[in-house]
Amino acid sequence: VKGTDFTTQMSKIKAANPDVIAGMPSGGPTVTIVKNRDQLGMSNIPFKVSDANLSKSFITLLGENTKNIYNVAAKIQIPPDYLKDSDSQKKVIMGFQKAFKAKFNKEPKSWFFASVGYDTALMYIKAMEAVGTNGAKMRDWIEKQKAFPGAQAVYSWSDSDHRGIGVEQCVVMMIKGDDWVPVD
Repeated sequence: VKGTDFTTQMSKIKAANPDVIAGMPSGGPTVTIVKNRDQLGMSNIPFKVSDANLSKSFITLLGENTKNIYNVAAKIQIPPDYLKDSDSQKKVIMGFQKAFKAKFNKEPKSWFFASVGYDTALMYIKAMEAVGTNGAKMRDWIEKQKAFPGAQAVYSWSDSDHRGIGVEQCVVMMIKGDDWVPVD
């Protein structure tokens, strides 16, 4: 999405009287869309933005336009202290982050992409160990995996679900003050 003014589109949305607005652009265009939403008096309407906007710099760019802004994040994208101790992913995430920092002596630019890369490699390694390198056999093996432990999530794949992550693997976030926090 490119553009510097989305008031025409937001006016059409306003006329439809929505309960919620969702948009997937990232960065500058999202900031403009949110500001246009607020200029048209729709700040009371929740706006779900892309997880690509899950940063403090995005909040800074929004300025005063942070009311009713929501995001759905993978658990690895948020500080582990936001997760309940009873959440099985908390320990896995903390272990992955600790190991990553120890190996590379820094944090990645994105915990999301670091974990996706790790989980993808782990999935392929485990598949090759189990069935070799035949693509069809690897696919069939992966589709049978239930509760496959990864850094980003616990995956359960099938022949109709190659993402393998359910809503329980995500956290709804909102802006409070100058930070993203889990919705209570």
